[in-house]
Amino acid sequence: MNVFFVTSWFPSRVHPTNGNFIGRHARLMARHHRVTVVAVEEDLQLAPGKLDVTRRTEDGYAVIHVYVGYGPQTPGPVKAALRLRAYVVAMRAARKKFGRPDLLHGHVLLDGGMAAALYSGFWNLPFVLTEHSSAYHKANALSGFRGWLGRYACRNAVAILPVSDHLGRSMRERNRLAGNYRTVSNVVDEKTYLPGQPSPTLPFRLLHVSNFDEAPKNITGLLRGFSLLRQKTNVPVTLHLAGDGDLEILTQMIDDLGVAGITCSGPHTEGEIAELMQDCHAFVLFSNYENQPVVLLEAQMCGRPCIATPVGGVPDIVLHGETGLLVPVGDAVALAGAFEKMRDEYTSFDPEVIRERALQLYSEEAVLEAINSVYQLAVEDGAAYR
Repeated sequence: MNVFFVTSWFPSRVHPTNGNFIGRHARLMARHHRVTVVAVEEDLQLAPGKLDVTRRTEDGYAVIHVYVGYGPQTPGPVKAALRLRAYVVAMRAARKKFGRPDLLHGHVLLDGGMAAALYSGFWNLPFVLTEHSSAYHKANALSGFRGWLGRYACRNAVAILPVSDHLGRSMRERNRLAGNYRTVSNVVDEKTYLPGQPSPTLPFRLLHVSNFDEAPKNITGLLRGFSLLRQKTNVPVTLHLAGDGDLEILTQMIDDLGVAGITCSGPHTEGEIAELMQDCHAFVLFSNYENQPVVLLEAQMCGRPCIATPVGGVPDIVLHGETGLLVPVGDAVALAGAFEKMRDEYTSFDPEVIRERALQLYSEEAVLEAINSVYQLAVEDGAAYR
């Protein structure tokens, strides 16, 4: 099957890790279909209105990435027009090179999914939408023309595939985005994220992986929770933060805290992240808001229990007392208590049970089967499925 992924989130020269989970979906589906990723992204280094069309091949699929230039003062309607022009150029280039697709798969409604929906009508093709964004946890995330276009896209999609049940409910109930919903998780490469055994000679190790963005990830609260733990106990515990955020700012935050046992590093390859997860005792994500954080899926694929907040789709991943511990959002005291409880009761979390559940829900085989079933229905009997 010839499939075009259409998205505004994808690893690029501007943001090397942006939407890397969509890249994993593309890599997975490219093993069974001909996949072309059509991506549009702004590049402030380009002159306003200028387009730069790039082409590359990676992991078995093709990428046509169109960068569009506009300045920080460019009015919103002008930006929208420039982005639409970029999608037109990108879609024409993809069709000229790879032929007419059998199906369009939009990733993230705003605005790749909207572009895919429009071309679904232009080219008379079935259209599927996968949603990853946490924006829809707020009511009326889309308004005005974008709201109308978002409702049009969802109404005309053969299927809407939110990556968590919570996201699907938020889209339907809080944003009036009616459609045919079917939850399909993000995917984890179980051959990369293998179980490991922490060294018995090293202290109990906590790991955090993110982009260190304070608003969603609450790095300040995470550090404060660890500081409170160290004030309560002399038992050696360490916290390592890894990711692709601003290490200089993070290092300064750690230095200002003045608490021993905290280190940071990055950026890392996927294989290096897997090794860090295999070497830790437990994973922690103290977020203010999330959707379906892939790092939790990866940690559990490695058999690691997780400490997290019950936001977005997290409670579907971290089952309190079974695959980890849940703590209230923003409660650093509770987080410190969870650190202590995890250290004391770590052996009660069975790594084989945690990994087996992850394999059933997030493995390549599980996600491939779910998406392929939608693809087949979309192409063979799209009208009836709708």
